[in-house]
Amino acid sequence: MKVRSEFLLGSRGLSELCALNFVNVGPKGTFKESGDLKTSPQDIDAIFSYLEQAKSTKLVVHFHGGLISEASGAATALKMAQVYSKAGAHPVTFIWETGLLETVSRNVLQIGETKLFQTLLKYLLRQLAKRFGVDLGGRGAVGEVSDEDVKRQLAESDPFSDKEAVVRAKAESLNEADLQQLRTDMELDIQNDLETDDAVGGVTAPPPDEKKLMKPALSDNLRDEAGRGFSIAGVAILVAKVAVQVVRRFMKGRDHGLYTTVVEEILRALYLADFGAWTWGGMKTVASAMWLPNTEPLGEDAYPGSYFMLKLSAYQQANPDVVVDLVGHSAGSIAICNLFAALERQKVALRIRNVIFLAPACLSRLMYSEIVSKPARFERFRVFTMTDENEQKDQLVPKFYNKSLLYFISGVLEDEPDTPIAGMQRFWTGKPPFIDPFLLDSTAWLGDPGARRSVLSIAAEGGDGFLSSALRHGDFDDDPPTLASLRAIVSA
Repeated sequence: MKVRSEFLLGSRGLSELCALNFVNVGPKGTFKESGDLKTSPQDIDAIFSYLEQAKSTKLVVHFHGGLISEASGAATALKMAQVYSKAGAHPVTFIWETGLLETVSRNVLQIGETKLFQTLLKYLLRQLAKRFGVDLGGRGAVGEVSDEDVKRQLAESDPFSDKEAVVRAKAESLNEADLQQLRTDMELDIQNDLETDDAVGGVTAPPPDEKKLMKPALSDNLRDEAGRGFSIAGVAILVAKVAVQVVRRFMKGRDHGLYTTVVEEILRALYLADFGAWTWGGMKTVASAMWLPNTEPLGEDAYPGSYFMLKLSAYQQANPDVVVDLVGHSAGSIAICNLFAALERQKVALRIRNVIFLAPACLSRLMYSEIVSKPARFERFRVFTMTDENEQKDQLVPKFYNKSLLYFISGVLEDEPDTPIAGMQRFWTGKPPFIDPFLLDSTAWLGDPGARRSVLSIAAEGGDGFLSSALRHGDFDDDPPTLASLRAIVSA
């Protein structure tokens, strides 16, 4: 792409993106070409030659979410360049596309529409409602739950939300022995239902296009003796196991609501755990690998993040008045945390003025280790994110997964369900079960009234640099008050 010496305000499209305003990270965090955009070491050299000629003393390095396509990353670079240019800074956006958000949403929607998934969802919700005496307002007595009762709830915008207190209270009264007895009882009950239910075909003989969405090993293990479908006994054992895991999360206070937790545990047990480990884990690998040290001569297998980091350090050392701000949206926070780790590991000097996280998707533990516990690495920190109430209303896949992307990452894509994610207010309570030392320290640090390090969208007090009205995870780099806050912080 041709390098231009100015940023075109109001431009849209890859052809209008100036190479002085972005660094494209290719496969496995390298300089390798991955699409229409490509960055070479010479392109990064050109950025710093331009900064030298322009006598630039203010630089903002922006990391978009890492969950989006190349085109979306380029559009973000164009948009954010306008914001930071108006604040008197030279903007550089790291574009590191994975397309994960589109891939996850597409696969989750495809799974949710299968007869197999819908049948399993029905059985689990019916069993749990019956076992915990949830009154669904049907014609039968409490404890008698029909398919129609479940269907009525699933038609609601927030299914079972008014039933969660009953489930939670009863689950908290159980012990592990109760849980194992519950599992045994449910296995027998579910097997009996499967043998008599007219809709059982969706479970015992799913079509090939549905089976291919499942974990291969699981699909093989559930096959019946004839090899034509799934074993009813095997499916009953699996469904009961998933139900017990849902109850266990309620017992520990680690649930995401009844409906959402059931969906998460079906996905973890049957579908997305392997998929999530590959895609989400692969994205985190890129966020780390881009900072790996380089060796001469530099080729396509070299790492653009590391090369940029060294050039930026040298530029700042030669120009001591240069200030650098880092902004990371969603998974961009992971890239920034890994940048700090690389600076320390490679003993590279770099003075950072502001670190700004927008709805960070990094692990709370990672933010603690690289940000909270090492405040000498930067002058100021601020995080913009949603209140938990709004996080729960931000539906990743409407009518199927009814909470936000961060909830999905926490509940499905990480190794353990309800893994603490830095941008989720849910984990900032300072109360059980969120009392791990790193969470308590992070909560106190973020909540320090003198430092004002956190801004919750539409709940923030007024003032330049402390406003946001974003109500969706993807809104933070579009929301006018948030962008105005970024301009205020950078221009200071």
